[in-house]
Parts: sequence; structure tokens; C-alpha cells
Amino acid sequence: IKDSWDSDTREWKPNSKEEYKYNSDGEQNSYADYSWNAETKQWVNARKTESIHSYTENGLHIVISTNFTYDNIKGEWLIHHRNEMNYDVKGNQTLYNASFFDSISNTWVFKKGSFKYENVYNEQGKIILHSYYDWDSEMNQWKGQGDLLESGYDSIGHLTSVVTKNWDVSSNQWVNISKTENSYNGQ
Repeated sequence: IKDSWDSDTREWKPNSKEEYKYNSDGEQNSYADYSWNAETKQWVNARKTESIHSYTENGLHIVISTNFTYDNIKGEWLIHHRNEMNYDVKGNQTLYNASFFDSISNTWVFKKGSFKYENVYNEQGKIILHSYYDWDSEMNQWKGQGDLLESGYDSIGHLTSVVTKNWDVSSNQWVNISKTENSYNGQ
């Protein structure tokens, strides 16, 4: 519970409340956020997330989190969006994306507002590829945003190279922009 100080009354006033729930493996499977209604002096539903954890045969950890907002007029939870997070066997996040529920087809779809991050790691657990995409509704495909970074490391973990790429709209692909190379002496 987070309280805020009211300098007029010189009292702490309730501000917000968060609740977390975990499954038997210690993985978070529920999060709820509440705001304080000063008139009714009660906590009011604001947002919640419900998560499902699964594991593939090769050890990939997949978390599907469905996010809801509360409609105070209807008095019910409404689906807002869903996030998928994938982790490799070492616990490194390899994918994070957002999709939205289509009530007509009763499926999760990518649409305007959808995004995804992708990371690839080396054996040392260092990111060797990082990319970010937004969903292009007109073209019905992912469109790169910001910089794609490809990094190289030596056997002891020193950063040896970084290739920076930007998304080229005309070819719909990443294109090279710059490259930095580092070398190290014995010290």
C-alpha cells in the first residue's frame, strides 16, 4: 500500500495498492492494482494481470500475461492486451511481445500498438543481437524501430564489435549504419 502525505490535514492518505500472487513454484501468476476512492473510503479496481507459466521440452520458459482494465460503470474486468515473454534455459529474456484480443475472431492478433523485442545471447549470457519492432497494420507485418544492435565478444567477455542497423522502409529490412571495433591489450 502506498500512502501520500496530506499537508493540510497532516495525515497519511491511502493512494494506491498492489497485490501479487505466486504459484507453488514461486512464479508470479497474478498482479492487481487498486486506487483509493476518497468518497467511499474503499479500494477500487484499476488493473490486473493474470499470468500462465509453461516450459517446453528444451527448457524454454514461456509466460503469457493477460492484462485487464476495470470498467467501473459496467462493474467488470475488460481484456486490454496480452504479453508473451520467452526465456532461454539460463533465464535470459529472448522475446517480449504485445497482442490484442479480437472479439470477432475470438483470437489474439497483432495490430496497431503491438510491439516486440527480440534478444539473442552468447554462451556467456551477453546479448549479441537486440531488436525492437512495431506492428505495421497497413502492411500487416513487423516494422523495425530504433537500432538493431549486433555485438561481438572475445572469450573473456570483452566487447569486440558493435554493428548498428536501422530499418529501411523502402526494402522493409535492417540495413547497416555503423560499426565499432574494439581490441584489448594484455592489461
